[in-house]
Amino acid sequence: MTNFSNAIDRRLIEQILRNRCLIAAYQPVVNHVKEQVVAFEALCRPWWRESIRPDVFFERAVRFGISYEADIAAIQCALDMFWYKPAHIGNSVLSVNALPITLMNPHFLTDLEQMLVRSGTDPYRLVLEITETVPYDSTALIDTVQILQGMGIRIALDDVGQGSSSLTAIANLEPDFIKIDRSLIEGMAHSPKKLRVVSALVRYMGDGQGIVAEGIENLEDLLAVTNVGVQLSQGYYWGKSMHVNEIDRLHMNIELKRFSMYKLNQMDGFPLSAPRMMEKSKEIDALVNEVLKRDFSHGMQ
Repeated sequence: MTNFSNAIDRRLIEQILRNRCLIAAYQPVVNHVKEQVVAFEALCRPWWRESIRPDVFFERAVRFGISYEADIAAIQCALDMFWYKPAHIGNSVLSVNALPITLMNPHFLTDLEQMLVRSGTDPYRLVLEITETVPYDSTALIDTVQILQGMGIRIALDDVGQGSSSLTAIANLEPDFIKIDRSLIEGMAHSPKKLRVVSALVRYMGDGQGIVAEGIENLEDLLAVTNVGVQLSQGYYWGKSMHVNEIDRLHMNIELKRFSMYKLNQMDGFPLSAPRMMEKSKEIDALVNEVLKRDFSHGMQ
């Protein structure tokens, strides 16, 4: 942690929120069985002179009693930046994080409805991830979770396996998804104990469509979670989080390459089998594969 991170106090957090100094990045969630990117998790990064670690920022917000304001600002940022170019997003689902204490706030449901309207977000394409940053009583969230699910919003429990309250929360809240913490996924291919735990979670959920394996960084662990029935995953194996503008650049590059190949064929008379045409075709394929692997595709199924 840098000295600057150590200097984060209530006043600085309030300045960041007042000036909307939050930047959303999006990490793909992949259905590795169907080889499709099906969703994005929004990761909001505070910025003040330099990037601030989100875990530090939100931990301090909790400490200073302004976590609700920080959570709402992060959710609004994620919604606004994600949906402003829907043609590029396709039918993807968006996951946003919220602290349990945020869901307990009496203003939360009203504030969330207003954010959905302002951003034009379809509730059926939103997943709310309940984080386990601080201990909480999951029974206190039951009514709010049921209202959210009645609105069409799906619920995920984040970092399952990291804290002590995960199993109780699964039983009480009946989430649509559980996201298995990377501590259970890393090295799973060589750990019979981890395999048994993840297999038990798959059996509890009924199948692997409601489970996301977090922290996938290598093919071995990906194959291990696939073998026990898990169908969804995210992690550096698929790609780091990215700013929404990077999506635009990738699409623009693809279109420029396509136009270049079209010009060679239609205007300059090169046949499709010509070496220059084959070279352009390979460039397009590489860009398309980059898009598919990193971030794009259809909605969560």
